[in-house]
Amino acid sequence: MTRRPRRRQILAFGNVDPRNRGVEGILIAVGDGLKGFPEAINAVFPGTEVQSCIIRLVRHCVTFCGWKDRKTLTKSLKRICQEINHGIAF
Repeated sequence: MTRRPRRRQILAFGNVDPRNRGVEGILIAVGDGLKGFPEAINAVFPGTEVQSCIIRLVRHCVTFCGWKDRKTLTKSLKRICQEINHGIAF
């Protein structure tokens, strides 16, 4: 069985310059809200779309909800996050 070449990569850079690993550009970068991350990634790879991790956003919004309502809120958010169509989710 032959494997098809990968069309996407998940990169964990650490202290390694991604250009040294053969990365020519990044289409989408997902972060956890680290200040300065969008500016830094766009300085190296202009035009990169930076998005926040949905798990971090959900955890953050749940902190504004009272304990009594958290179960209901997370159940609703789970349903929204699992939908593949924007019209159905909202």
